[in-house]
Amino acid sequence: MSATEKKLGALHEKVAEVLIDALDGEELPAYQDPESGEVMEAKRIPPSAAIIAAATKFLKDNEITCVKDTGNALGELEAKMQERRARRAKASVVDLDEARRDAQFMIGGK
Repeated sequence: MSATEKKLGALHEKVAEVLIDALDGEELPAYQDPESGEVMEAKRIPPSAAIIAAATKFLKDNEITCVKDTGNALGELEAKMQERRARRAKASVVDLDEARRDAQFMIGGK
């Protein structure tokens, strides 16, 4: 027995809804520690790496993409990665030798 297109569509929508909710993270309410009396403020726990990976796979499997733009998060991430690559490319053997000399104290060297 195979599922109908309607049921598959409903399942797809449910998975999307669950992932959207999970990506918001979890809200932990404020509480008072019964032993110390310390009041712990409410805080939001970010989503786990597994949830992020599942959401990413869901998007990829459904061929959902995003166009990089200077005004969106993907564009900002790309710009930061390019800056990091540029800084790494500027490191030279001289810089590495200097860093090694500077770190000698950690292994008891001079």
